[in-house]
Amino acid sequence: MNWNYLRVRYIPCYWPLITYWTWPFEKEVGLKKEHITLQVWKKGDNWGIHEENSFNVASAHFFKRIHKNYQNLEEIRQNALDAGNAAITHCKEFVDHKTNDLKAFVLFFDELVLLYRDIVRTSIDYWFFATQKCEVEIDKNLENVSNEDKKRILDMMASPAEDSYSQNEEMVFFELVKSAKKKGIENVSKEIKAFSEKYIWFPYEYVGPNVWDEAAVRKRIQEELKQPSEHHFIPNLHELQEKVIIDYALSDELIKLFRILHALTLLQDDRKMINSQICYYTNHVVMKRLEKLIGIDYLLLRYLDQELLSTYIQNKDVDELNKKLEERQEISIISRKNGNLMILSGRAAEDYLNTRSVELYISDSTEITEVKGQIANMGKVTGIARVIKLSSNVRTFKKGDIIITGMTTPDFTPLIKKAGGIVTDEGGITCHAGIISRELNKPCVIGTKIATQVFKDGDKIEVDADKGIVRKIK
Repeated sequence: MNWNYLRVRYIPCYWPLITYWTWPFEKEVGLKKEHITLQVWKKGDNWGIHEENSFNVASAHFFKRIHKNYQNLEEIRQNALDAGNAAITHCKEFVDHKTNDLKAFVLFFDELVLLYRDIVRTSIDYWFFATQKCEVEIDKNLENVSNEDKKRILDMMASPAEDSYSQNEEMVFFELVKSAKKKGIENVSKEIKAFSEKYIWFPYEYVGPNVWDEAAVRKRIQEELKQPSEHHFIPNLHELQEKVIIDYALSDELIKLFRILHALTLLQDDRKMINSQICYYTNHVVMKRLEKLIGIDYLLLRYLDQELLSTYIQNKDVDELNKKLEERQEISIISRKNGNLMILSGRAAEDYLNTRSVELYISDSTEITEVKGQIANMGKVTGIARVIKLSSNVRTFKKGDIIITGMTTPDFTPLIKKAGGIVTDEGGITCHAGIISRELNKPCVIGTKIATQVFKDGDKIEVDADKGIVRKIK
């Protein structure tokens, strides 16, 4: 069986990934052959793995669906936003309720599974499966265009003209900085509080630990007042895109493909916004409450599901629960085969992966000196590799350092502004690293799959984003 490794990132938690394949995916997509989907965790690293044939079938299915519904792109996006807001409301209401009844926590997780299924079906499945197919179709339509013209077309047309949620947050923040500069930071406490209440979840992503509480926002303003950062907004992008369409006489089909790509990018961006809020409430607030009720570190409780919690409610065996959670943290899988879901950990998980020839790490990364990936933004730069799992854990980062990571998210933006270049394991031209590298004109190679395994923190490397190659320099 051939495997498609779709994600390798540091995500040390089950929620909300545990919900992804809990619905009749096979029936909707029309899969007839054996289909296996895997979520694998090993010491915090997480892999999303699909059986290759089923992924290709799903990719064609969702691309065909969104292409057919081209006139309804705004409706598709709104349905996804509605699903996300319903899940966020559920989390907020549970947090506000402040119950100590463990059975209520089980019900909370049960309902969250159902609500997150709707996010998967209305949002994730579209951009997860259709984006790569859309990019391939765009590439086909540009095969007779020179590399120089293709770069200009993609630079202008690959990103939606609408501001992302991270750009909106940044614009609101800079208005707050202006106010602090004018009035004095000691006189904008109410504005800081309002900003914190609106965006406390923003830097959290899956597991934080950073949040924009009032102290963090105040510190961020102080740093901005000392050393203003560069903005990365492209003004009048819509007008620039219209000019590219005219200048290069883009075909109706190519324009349509770019509009679909914009819709997929917005769906993914909206989902990041929604996911950060759900993760903040679930993996931070809810798990810290369970820590007090059960007596197990909330970082370990992030591997909890309803079944384990229900068992604990019955037997009150803290040691047994702690042991099972540690085993899941060490190595565990969630497997869906032809509609049947199961969770395995420890030796059972290792045996499952071995018998199906699922390899999580490359055998000997020391022998590999270069990796290849997709060009997100051209350029060539030499610098020191900084291998980053969580942006919030970075304490020192020098101007010109090269970011090596699974995938960047909006919380990486301050680092990206200082970076000489970006290299990721994941991503396509619409991923966060791809978009922001074009906005800031940083050399960027994405989708290398193994860069975080090949390069070590402190390696001197060359990023040749003209050719899509990243290599060690002795």
